[in-house]
Amino acid sequence: MDAPLEAAYKALEEDSTDAIKQHRMNHSVISVGLNALLLYPDHPWNIGDLYGYEYNPETQRRERFLIATPEDLDQNGLYAMERRLIELVRAELAMGRRGMFRPEWANELASIPEVYICFNNDEAGRAGATRIGRLIPHARIIELPEEVGKSGDVTDFFVRLGKSRADFETLMECATPAPPSPPTQVATLRQSPDPIQRERIDHIKNAAPIAGVVERYVKLQKFGNNLVGLRPFHEDHNPSFTVFPANGSFHCFGCRKRGDVITFFREIEGLGFGQSLDRLEEYAGPEPHRGVHPGGL
Repeated sequence: MDAPLEAAYKALEEDSTDAIKQHRMNHSVISVGLNALLLYPDHPWNIGDLYGYEYNPETQRRERFLIATPEDLDQNGLYAMERRLIELVRAELAMGRRGMFRPEWANELASIPEVYICFNNDEAGRAGATRIGRLIPHARIIELPEEVGKSGDVTDFFVRLGKSRADFETLMECATPAPPSPPTQVATLRQSPDPIQRERIDHIKNAAPIAGVVERYVKLQKFGNNLVGLRPFHEDHNPSFTVFPANGSFHCFGCRKRGDVITFFREIEGLGFGQSLDRLEEYAGPEPHRGVHPGGL
C-alpha cells in the first residue's frame, strides 16, 4: 500500500475494532467491518458510511448506528501502474488470448519494488508461475499449503480454510524467486582428458547425488521438481539457492555461482579439485576396482 491508502486503511481498521468492542461483538459490526476491510484496499472510494444494527429493548426495534466513515481516496492517484497492467490484460483477453503473460507486461512491473506471484496448486499453475517469475527477476513465488487441495487457489486459502491476512503474510515471507532455467549441460570446473580420471569423476557424480551432499550444509525444501534453501556462501534471509536434482546442478541467485556437486563441494569447503574428489569419493564409495574404503564427509 502507498502512504495515503495505508493511513486510511488503518483508520478504518481502528474504527471497526472500536465498534466491535463498544457493541460487544455485535454480528452486524463484525460482518460489515470485515467486508469493508477486505474491499477497501482495492476500492477505497464511494463506499459510504458503514452502519450496524442493534436491538433496542426500549423501542423494541433494531436501530441503526454508525460504525465508520471510510475516507474517499482519489482513484486516479492509486495503483496507476497496476491499473495499466490490468487494462493490458483485459485487452488481451478481449482478443481471445488466454493463459498468456506477455513479456512486455513484465516491463510494467519493473518499477514496483515487491512483486509476488500466487498460483493454482497444480503443475500447470506452478509452470506458469515459474515462467512469469523468470520474466520478472525480482518477483517471488508464493507457495500455498497442500491443504488448499488439488488446483486450490488463494480463495480456498482464505474462504475454505479460514486463513487470515497474517497467515498469508507468513507465506509471503517464505516466498522464493523463480528458479533459473536449468542448464542443459553442467560441466565440472576441471575437465580431465584422462579417461580413468573422467570415469572417476562420473562415478562420484552418480554415487554422491548433489541433493544429498548439499543437505549436509543447507536445509532444503521442495519446490516443484527442485529444492531451494538459504544461500550457503554468504548471509541470506530468503531462500534463493536452488538445487536441480534432475541434472545434478545448483544455482545461487546471490553470487551467481553455479555448477555440479564437485563445484559445490570445492566452494563450501575451500578445497582444491583433487582434494574435493578424494573427500567426495569417501562419501560416495569407491569404484569397484579402486579398492578405496568409504568414510564420511
